[in-house]
Order: sequence, then C-alpha cells, then structure tokens
Amino acid sequence: MNEHVVARKVLEYLTKEGIKPTPVTLSIWYLYFRGENRTFISRMKSLLSTGQSISDEAYQKLYETYVLKAYFKESLGLNRTTSQIIDRANDLKSKIGEFVESIRGHQSSIGDMRNSLSIAETKDAIEVILSEAMLQLKEVETESVETTLKVEKGAQHLAKVNQDVLEIEQAMNRDFLTGLPDYGYFQKTMTEMLSDSLSGVVTKRYFIVFDIQQLEAYNKKLSWLVGDSIIRLMVKMIQDLTDKSWPIMRLQDDEIVVLPPENFPVHEIPAYIKEIQDAVGSKKLKVKNREDDIQNVTLNAAIIKVLVYDDTRTIEDKINHALKLIKNDGNGKRSSLVKIDQ
Repeated sequence: MNEHVVARKVLEYLTKEGIKPTPVTLSIWYLYFRGENRTFISRMKSLLSTGQSISDEAYQKLYETYVLKAYFKESLGLNRTTSQIIDRANDLKSKIGEFVESIRGHQSSIGDMRNSLSIAETKDAIEVILSEAMLQLKEVETESVETTLKVEKGAQHLAKVNQDVLEIEQAMNRDFLTGLPDYGYFQKTMTEMLSDSLSGVVTKRYFIVFDIQQLEAYNKKLSWLVGDSIIRLMVKMIQDLTDKSWPIMRLQDDEIVVLPPENFPVHEIPAYIKEIQDAVGSKKLKVKNREDDIQNVTLNAAIIKVLVYDDTRTIEDKINHALKLIKNDGNGKRSSLVKIDQ
C-alpha cells in the first residue's frame, strides 16, 4: 500500500476513534495498516479483540518492541568494527606479502650463488659464497619467526574483533521482552549449522523447541501484559535449568529454542526436558490483586533433528509439524514431548 494512503488512513482512524495522535500512536497504527509484520498484526488483533482501549503502557511496550527494535537494527550497523577487521586483515596480508617477496629475493640470491659455485675456481671463493648463503638462510629464518609472531598476534586481534561483532550482532537481534536472541538470529544459527553439516564438520545435531501452552487464553482473559510476564517466567525457569553455554533463542510469542552442544547425548535430552516441565508444572502462579490462580500453564517440547540435507525451509516445516502434533495431543493439563527425526 502507498505510504501516503497508509498515513491518510491512520489519521482518519485516529480521528474516528478519538485516539490522541502522538509519535508513538502514529507509529503503531502506521505499522498496523502497513500490514507487513505478521507477529505485530497478531498482537494488535489480540489487543483489539478485548474490546478495551489500548493503554498508554501498552502503546509504549508495542513501540519499544516493534518500532525501536527495527530502527536500531537498521541504524546501528557494523561499520566501525567491519573497518577494523578489513584494516587488520589488509595489514596481515601486507606483512605476509612482504615476507613472501623477501623469500623470493633470498631464493634469487641463493640461485646466483649456485651459479657462482659452479664457476668458482678456488677453495676460498667457495667458502665465501657458502658463508653468504648461510647468512641468507639465517635472515630467512629470522624473518619467518617475526612474520609468524605477527600473524599470531593478528589472529588473536581478529578473534577478539570477531567476538565483538558477534556481541553486536546478538544485540541487534535481541528480543526486547525476554532479552534472548530472536528469530532472525535463530535462522542465522541454523544456516551456519547447516553449512557445517554440508562440509562434514557436523554429522547430526538436535535442538529443542519449548511451546508455552494456554498463553493465548491468558492474553485474552487477563491481558497480554500478564501473558508477557508468563513468557518471562518460563524463560527464566528454562535458563535456570540449562547450562549457561547452551544457546537459548525466542522464535515466536510462545516458542523458545534451546540448542544443546553437538556432543550432548541425544538419549539424555528427554530427561533434561522433563526436569524443566516438572518444575513448570509444580509452579503456582497468581495474578496480583486477584483471587484465582493461573491454572494449567504447561510447557510442551519437541526434539528436532537437523539432517545434512535440511535447509531453513525444511527446518521451519519440522517446527510447524512438531507444534501441530503437540496441539493435536489435546491434553492441556500435562506436558507433551514429541520427537522429529525425519
């Protein structure tokens, strides 16, 4: 839809509904009528279905999550860090190039000495030529050590810069609600994993998708702010029972991914999942200033195998298939576990 048409539609809607036009409300409704962000549209429809006006707090939360985050992704960039990497790489390339040219020079000198040896007529002349050859070889050895040290130091610097890039990249792909890397980062992780699999580095890998049940019902019954609190609590419980080195990412509103290391035994994954599900199942939740408990918040899970011929599309299909199996289980009072091997 044309931007001017969308803007006009937004102003007409705000006037009709008596909503005060502010940078926040204008941004939110412009994004809504653009209709490009499906997750955002789903959240807005959930809010609108309550029949209540959207509160200032809710507007602010939507603005932080769906407007500011997108802006930071576009504006932060990696220009300075990328320049450091390029400059350092070029410096190393130059140093190695100088060393190679030096070696070629020594080779040329030694070649000249070989010709001199063939025509040398006296023992003294031969000794002088051999002495010069030894000096040339000593210079090669010294320069080789210096270049090796420079390369090692440069590699260490590049490793640190690479870590900085990784941290910036994670910050740019951070879910505002939970602080976890988001769906975009999950896709990048899967792409790298598949690349390793195709190169023979990784033969098989598994990841876990946790699915929070009854979340939509509580969003409708008590507001999505309560639903967000439940999501944060579930993430905290998963983190508390998961090794800190295991990557944890958020896919969608109620889906959390955990990536065990390659060497973690697959037969031990169900026990790890059960420990988390039992902890969630025994947790008593209450809403402040309300008598009733939050019942039946369960955490379903799927173990999904990544195969060498998979791609991001087939992995997405596996996730959707697993979630469909969980949904069709139909028992919201107990936690489910499915495994996708194909």
